[in-house]
Order: sequence, then C-alpha cells, then structure tokens
Amino acid sequence: MVFCLIALCAATHFKDSPGTGEQIIRHIIESGSYAGQDDKQLSRIGDAAAIQTIRIIGGKNIGDSEAENVLTVLELAFSDPKCVANPSSPKN
Repeated sequence: MVFCLIALCAATHFKDSPGTGEQIIRHIIESGSYAGQDDKQLSRIGDAAAIQTIRIIGGKNIGDSEAENVLTVLELAFSDPKCVANPSSPKN
C-alpha cells in the first residue's frame, strides 16, 4: 500500500515536472518546490541558471518568498561545480 502511494506521487511529479532548465527554474521560483531530478539537472547548468533566472524575473518586483526561491535556484545551480557542463571546453 505504501509503495503504491509513493509510486503514485512520483509518477504525478514526473508527469507534471517541467523538462528544460528554464521551466524548472520558473517552477521553483513560482512554487518554491523542487524534486531530486530538478536538483540534478540544475547542478549541471551553473551560470546558465543565473542568466535564465534574470530572464524569468526581469524587472519585476518580487516578494520575499520568490527572492528566497531565486537563491535556492542559484544554490542548486552551483552546488557541485565539477558537474557543471562547460560548453567552451575542448572536445577530445
């Protein structure tokens, strides 16, 4: 019973979970929630997360909770620098 409930919750999140970095960032800023898969994807984009965050919030006045969520996005994006993809590095 518990397993079914966990599977149902996970399936619901994956179905509703956004796929691109920008969609994930927008979701976190607006809702304040994220899943492990979001964390994993954001940890690979680094600086791009900051750029996408600026595009999303633009010149809008944001509240305290949204500001906190922006900091969460940036913390996730830079939490593991060795995982950040470097598009400028030479390919061998």
